[in-house]
Amino acid sequence: MLSIDRVEISAVAEAIFNLINEWELDGNLLIGLVTDGLPEISGGSSRGALLALLRTHCPNVVHLQSTFPTVAMAFDAALRSRIPCEIEFLLRQSHNWFASCRKRQADYSDIVESVGFDLVQIESHDNDEIAYDDEETRIVPNRGLRLIPPELSQWEDIGRYAPFLVDNYDALMKHFETVQEECYEAKLLTEVYSSPTSAAYLRALSPFLTGLRKVLVMLRVSSDRASNVLTSERLGMHFRELADKLIKQDVLDESNCNDLCDMDIEDNCKSSEEIDFGSEFSKALDSLDDAEKTKIRINCVAFLKAYFKGLQSVLKDSLIVLSSSEQFFMPQFLENTMERSSLIGPFFGQTEEELAAAESKYRLLRMLDWKNRNTTLFWLDIHTYGDPTNRPLRALSNGVLNLFCVPLFDAEIDRMFEEIRKFRWELQGRMTPALIEAAVVCKTTLWKAKVTSADFEVPLKLLTKASNVEPMQMAVV
Repeated sequence: MLSIDRVEISAVAEAIFNLINEWELDGNLLIGLVTDGLPEISGGSSRGALLALLRTHCPNVVHLQSTFPTVAMAFDAALRSRIPCEIEFLLRQSHNWFASCRKRQADYSDIVESVGFDLVQIESHDNDEIAYDDEETRIVPNRGLRLIPPELSQWEDIGRYAPFLVDNYDALMKHFETVQEECYEAKLLTEVYSSPTSAAYLRALSPFLTGLRKVLVMLRVSSDRASNVLTSERLGMHFRELADKLIKQDVLDESNCNDLCDMDIEDNCKSSEEIDFGSEFSKALDSLDDAEKTKIRINCVAFLKAYFKGLQSVLKDSLIVLSSSEQFFMPQFLENTMERSSLIGPFFGQTEEELAAAESKYRLLRMLDWKNRNTTLFWLDIHTYGDPTNRPLRALSNGVLNLFCVPLFDAEIDRMFEEIRKFRWELQGRMTPALIEAAVVCKTTLWKAKVTSADFEVPLKLLTKASNVEPMQMAVV
């Protein structure tokens, strides 16, 4: 982990250059750089400015945004700017009110179970089992309720139970009205639930929370779970669902995901009255006056536009790169015909001679017999085919391996960004970069060992011998 002395693009680039020099790396071989969207650095041109600086030393680098934090960030920014803040409070604290007290869980178990807080446990990186399915939500053994913090990762948890919250809205409102204990939080929740506008906003947001949760859960899955790896088709599907709500049908019919990423939503958006938020949303508006109905609809449409623009920024480069890389996944690579459009730069040379050479090597390898059907091992076999003085297929394999080296949609990187953000949020003023890095390493190591800090046995004999360990270092160990 590197520390920078000022929050500027030039400082970020300088830190990267120093690291390349320290590790004695060749800048010409640096292919992929991933950031978390640079939220601390203001200005819409920050990504382009960073990329321009990096290419002075690393001409082939591609800058991508880490997808989990930036997709969640796009949703979070759109919600906070367009939807009343009490709706986020309702979504998070409806769960946390029960999660913060075991007695409440026992006393109101009927409410907890009916809403789904206690029954549905979707995969997170602290759990062993993946509980996500394309068609339905699977029930897995309950691991207890945990508090949902006010940070980007909350949308994965909130999206999990938002439909249950909508289905049991009246029951929850009645519950908080009848809570006997003197609890200020319960009084606030009662007021929010009692507001007729809250039900309308919640019903409008619920489908998008569910769609967001599906994307975020897939991003959580480690790369060795091939059946759950996020593909451009699935991510594009979430983007397309949002576009279906917003964009005029004749324009949508002629647009693919790449076209949508470049589209000006203001010029191609349906009118506010044409956008359908569902029958439940319409029912929730029935009890409101015309002025309130208009205000809620305008806010919901503005939220969708802001979220769409955020996804455009995140996906503009990512979808192109991932769509290309998927062409080289096994076994479909040998089953389909390779298109020249998949040979994108800077991974593949873009001159006619270089593209023709790659296509020639593709035709050659199709005539050979390949036993390996694992994508990584297959391309390593191709890369090492021949003898040390003659590697005939490298005009193609070099580009493919460069493409695969881009850390796009990498679950480990996304988790690392999130964990660092958590530590910075809670303890930033008291922790040095080295200490934050040590804490993140400890947590990741425990997760990989499939134990929690409560289960981990401290090696006391080893620590006793380490007489020169400082107290703060001892605490981290």
